Amino acid sequence: MQEICCLLGHGWDTVACMSPAAVSAEVDVNPGLTCHDYPRAAGDSPNAAYRQAAQELFAEVARECNIPVPSSGKVLAHISTLCKADPKTKLAKSILLSAKTVPLDYTQRDTEEDHAVKLLQRALAAPHPPPVRRSSTKKIHLTAPLIGLVEGLLYGDATVGEALKWGNFGLGTLNGLDGEVVILDGQAYQQGAEGASVLIDPSAQTPFMCTTSFDKQQAISLELPMPLDWSGLQQALQEQFLSANVFYALLVEGMFTEMRARSVRKQATGRPLAAVAREQAVFELEEQEGSLIGFWSPPFMGSAVTVPGFHLHFLSADRQRGGHVLEAKLLRGTAYIQPVYHAETDIPKSLEFLKADLSRDPAADIEQAEK
Repeated sequence: MQEICCLLGHGWDTVACMSPAAVSAEVDVNPGLTCHDYPRAAGDSPNAAYRQAAQELFAEVARECNIPVPSSGKVLAHISTLCKADPKTKLAKSILLSAKTVPLDYTQRDTEEDHAVKLLQRALAAPHPPPVRRSSTKKIHLTAPLIGLVEGLLYGDATVGEALKWGNFGLGTLNGLDGEVVILDGQAYQQGAEGASVLIDPSAQTPFMCTTSFDKQQAISLELPMPLDWSGLQQALQEQFLSANVFYALLVEGMFTEMRARSVRKQATGRPLAAVAREQAVFELEEQEGSLIGFWSPPFMGSAVTVPGFHLHFLSADRQRGGHVLEAKLLRGTAYIQPVYHAETDIPKSLEFLKADLSRDPAADIEQAEK
C-alpha cells in the first residue's frame, strides 16, 4: 500500500502516514506540512525507524556541541534549543521540517530508515563554527538613547566607570563629543582626532555608551583567511547571523590595510551630530594588526535608540591607534559573533534631555554621520 508519511510536529513521535486524499485535507489546514512518499506495507509504522535514525543523528550533534543527549521524543526541539547556533542543527532542522533547503538523493526503494540516514549524513557533512549558547544574562546596555546625541545633547551624567559595570566590550563617546570611545577586555580607550588611543579615567562622563559582556568562548567563530574589502567583510559576518532580528556583538581580530577612520573634536557647545560630522577628522591607518569592535543592530530598532546595522571601531594590537571605521580591507583574521537577545537603555534625568523635542526621525542624520 502506497501511503504518504508526514512529520506533524517537532518530535519523532508525531510522524503519521495516511492516504494521499487525507494528506491533501491536512495540507489545507497546515500549509507547512512536511511529507514524503514512502513505500511500506499496510500496518507498518515508520516511527521506530525515524526515532532510531533521529537519535543517532542528534546524539552525534550533541557530542560535537558538548551537550547531553536528550532522552525524550522531542529530540529535534531540545537539541535546537541547547545548540541553537550550530549550523548542523539548523540545517538538520530545516531539512527535517521543510525538506526544501537541501535536495535529497533518495529513491522510491529507500525505506524510512534509509531516508533518515541520508538526512543524518547530509546534516553532519556541513561545515560549522563552534556552537554558541544563548545566555539570559548578556544584554546590550545603553547609557542613553542615541537620539539625544543626534539632536546635540552632548553632555551626560553617566560615567565610563558606570558603563563598564554593564560590560567589558563596547563603544561610544565622551561628553562634548570628545573623540571616539572603544572598550575591549574591560578597558576603555579614547580615540582622538588623529587616531591616537589613550586609556580613559573611569570618572569621565559620557552622553552615549553601548556595552555588553563579550565572551569569545561562547561566540560563533569564523576564520577569514582571504582578503576581504569592507562590503565583503560585512557580508561574511551577516552570513553567520542566526536572524536579522537579533543584536550581535562583533569582534574581528586580524591584519588590516587601506583603513579609513574618523574621530571628532570636542565641541564647546551642543551642536547636532550631523553638523559635527561635517567637520570630523578623517585619517588613514597604515597596514597593521588589530581588532574591529562593535555591534550590528536590527533595522526594526530604527535610529532613535542606537545605530542600525553595523557600527564598528578599530583598536590596534598595541592599543595605540584607532577610530570609527568608515572603510577597511581585512587581509586575514578571525571573527567572533555573539548574538544578544536583550537590550535596555537608561533615560537621562537631566532637565535638558527631559525638555528636548526628540520627536524627529534621526535616520538621515545618522546615515550622514556614519559616512
